Amino acid sequence: MSKYPALDPSLNLRSRTELLDYDYLHKLDERELEWLNKFTEEYVNANIDTAKPKKNLHRNKTLRKDCYDRNNSRNRDVLTRQKASNRNVYLDEITEKGYDEQDRLNARLELKKLGVLDDNGFPRRKKRSNSY
Repeated sequence: MSKYPALDPSLNLRSRTELLDYDYLHKLDERELEWLNKFTEEYVNANIDTAKPKKNLHRNKTLRKDCYDRNNSRNRDVLTRQKASNRNVYLDEITEKGYDEQDRLNARLELKKLGVLDDNGFPRRKKRSNSY
């Protein structure tokens, strides 16, 4: 078990690893490491001690809410969730792989079957209703 688990990216969630980029930890003494660990637990992990709020670094309600809101936003973020599960796809990768002509034809046929495209391959227009 690590002495400072909040500072170790391997002991945190993958969605938080980008935020734990401390390349100067070897320069800090024990007291500074303890403070940074406590700060990271609260600021990044939203691990705030509600039983003893005086011991927190984020003491007032606004700062605590900011920690919780930031964590909730990170949990809702699609890109962060994809990175955490190694399912992220970048535009460069898509254009490098590309699609062959057979894939394009199959996709066009499927869209025609679904009624999205007309016989010429153009999107079908929705009929407007003139009832106001």
